[in-house]
Amino acid sequence: MIKSFEEWYKEGKVFKRAPNKALARSLIISGLDRLHIAEKKFKPVASEAKYLVENTYEALKELAEAELALQGYKSYSHEAVISYLARFKEINSTEINIFDKLRQKRNGIKYYGKIVSVEDAKLSLEFAKKFIAKLKFLLDEQLGD
Repeated sequence: MIKSFEEWYKEGKVFKRAPNKALARSLIISGLDRLHIAEKKFKPVASEAKYLVENTYEALKELAEAELALQGYKSYSHEAVISYLARFKEINSTEINIFDKLRQKRNGIKYYGKIVSVEDAKLSLEFAKKFIAKLKFLLDEQLGD
């Protein structure tokens, strides 16, 4: 079970700072670009599955970090970034759990040499496309875009 954002804040893994719309917009663009490139460059085949999982996770994280930038937070924990999204009534616990499982898969790849399946790659891309669209909508509402 992922800790609450408030717990991460109390532990000093999240810091308050001035809201930054320019950073939020930049992170949104970066995340959307990363997803687009990952979708075009990597195929859900065994030799490329890990790259697809890594890049879809990073794209998601960038959009989630855009929300923190808008609210004036900086996180030094990927888990805290994910837990922040639980504050939105539009985002359900299943989506939070899938995002966190994707984080765990990406960590397994990067730090432990884990192999992911083609099915994992397909599911990560499918989830990322849907969830990024939802995050983008929520962010655009706040930015007035």
